[in-house]
Amino acid sequence: MKDFRIPASDFRTLLEMVVLARTLADSHQGEGRGEWLNAFHHLAQNVLQAADQYDCGELITTAPEGHLIPAPDYDANSFYGECIDAHADHIFWEDLVARLTDRDLARSCPPDEWEMLPAAEQERRRRERDEFYWREFEKHGIDRLEFIPREPHG
Repeated sequence: MKDFRIPASDFRTLLEMVVLARTLADSHQGEGRGEWLNAFHHLAQNVLQAADQYDCGELITTAPEGHLIPAPDYDANSFYGECIDAHADHIFWEDLVARLTDRDLARSCPPDEWEMLPAAEQERRRRERDEFYWREFEKHGIDRLEFIPREPHG
């Protein structure tokens, strides 16, 4: 990273951005993503290596495997950590509401009948069900979410 220059006042922001991007990319593993993941890790390592040059060396440590990572104290109190936690929370609730809504709509009428409904009616039913779950979870969280065990078939 010799050729790259950044004002010292901006380095910590860059560090936060790079670690946030790398962490988010790590959660998106899958077939055909190895090249991108390697590129993210490579760039992150270059930025973390530069921390000493910018008086941020205390924010970085070496993992047992030998690569650089954010130091535990920094990691626990970082802005990127807050972003990751907020993102995970947002995705959890969005996904839970969407899946429960899809399940309820699938139970409410057979697929061929659903397909015959006008798009506006499908959207109305979806929005109505989504709103039901959002109100429920905003008021009670998962406290009233219950699983009913079913006997196995056969």
